[in-house]
Amino acid sequence: MRLRADRRSATPIGDQLAAQLRGEIAAGRLRPGDRLPSLRAAAAEAGVHLNTVRSVYARLEAEGLVTTTQGRGTYVAQLAPAMADERRALHREIERLAAELLAAPAASGVSAPAGPSGPPRLLTIEELTAARDLLAQHLGDLRAVRTAAEQSRDAAARDAAPDPAPRPSPARMRWSGA
Repeated sequence: MRLRADRRSATPIGDQLAAQLRGEIAAGRLRPGDRLPSLRAAAAEAGVHLNTVRSVYARLEAEGLVTTTQGRGTYVAQLAPAMADERRALHREIERLAAELLAAPAASGVSAPAGPSGPPRLLTIEELTAARDLLAQHLGDLRAVRTAAEQSRDAAARDAAPDPAPRPSPARMRWSGA
């Protein structure tokens, strides 16, 4: 694994390094139990200050992606079962919402959200939740546009239809005692 920092990028260096490590974990190149480079080695490799790498590792540890043991190093974490279940559920829901959004006619006036940019990476639960919420919002917008179009079409059809001829009122029947 090679950590690189692009100093010309608008993305902060710490975010760049965290994204690289998330990407390595997401791609399976770093597996649970694999040891990350030491703080000093990672800082030297990326050409950044030791505290930058320390904050990146702390951020990844807070996200549950790595664990650090004093004197032993930093390792890729085993995802806790509850966290893994939540991630799987969010992925299923996102896939369902995305499929529904992509199946919608393009002429609906609602555009699909922009896809991810950059290399693939492991999203945090917060990012997955935000993606799910964004997809749900787009689907809500699509449904509103579709409903408005249907109502407009129905109203136009009613206005264009000729008035039916008046119906004669039913004859009154009189009962006579028999």
